[in-house]
Amino acid sequence: FLQHLDGELKEVAQNGQLENTVHQYIPSPHIEPRLLVRYMLQAIGEERFSQLLRDPPALPDSSKGTELYRFFDSLKQRQPTKPKQPELFGGDDQKPSDTEDTHFLMRWLGGHQVYVDERDKYHLWAEERLSPAVAFPYLRILVNGMESQGILKRMVLLLDEFEDVQTLKTQPQSEYIQALKGLLNSFNWRGLFIIIAGQSASFTTLGSRYPSLSDRWQRVKLEPVQSSAQAVILAKAYMEFG
Repeated sequence: FLQHLDGELKEVAQNGQLENTVHQYIPSPHIEPRLLVRYMLQAIGEERFSQLLRDPPALPDSSKGTELYRFFDSLKQRQPTKPKQPELFGGDDQKPSDTEDTHFLMRWLGGHQVYVDERDKYHLWAEERLSPAVAFPYLRILVNGMESQGILKRMVLLLDEFEDVQTLKTQPQSEYIQALKGLLNSFNWRGLFIIIAGQSASFTTLGSRYPSLSDRWQRVKLEPVQSSAQAVILAKAYMEFG
C-alpha cells in the first residue's frame, strides 16, 4: 500500500500539487535509528540544504554552545565580504566551498565518520559520530530555517511493514522505538507527517510494550485502495488532518 502511495505522491509532486512538500518511503529492512535520519536527509535533498547555507538562518538561543551552533559560526567566520559586482561571479551559481559545506553537513547529520581536519574546519569538538538523538533536534532547527525561507513546508515519512520491528532483538528494537519517539518529540507533529503500515497484531503487541509511543498514533484499518485517485485522496486527507 505505502509503495503505491509513494508512487502517487511522486506523480502529484511532479504536477506541482504538493508545493514545498517532501516525502520518503522507508522499507522494513532499514529499521535502524541512524537510517531514519539519512532517509530524512535524502527526502529534503541537497539543493534545499545548499539554499539554507547560502542564507543561513538565525539559530535559536537554545542552540548556543551546541555543535550545530559552532558549525554555523564557522561558516560565518569564513564568509567573504560580498563583492561590489556580484554578476562577475556568475550570479547565484554555487561556489565549490558551498557544495563542500553542504556535503559535510549532510554527512555529519547522517552519522558518518568526521575526520580531524573537518572538525577543525567546522569547529566541532565531539569525536564520536553524531547520534540520532542529537541529529533530530538539529534537523528540527534546520527545517524551521527552510520553512522561514519558503523552501520546505512539510515532510511525509512512509514507514512500511512495521511488524518487522518485532523481529529485532530487545536492544535494537528498543533503540529504534526510542529513536522514533525522539523524532516525534523533536518535531512535535509540526510539519512532520508519519504513516506507519503493518499487520494489525504488530501494533497491538508493540503498543502494549511501548505505550508512550502507542499513545501518539491513531490506528486506522485500511480497506484496499482500488485506484490511484483514491490513494491521492487518502494522502491529501491525511495531511489536512495533521
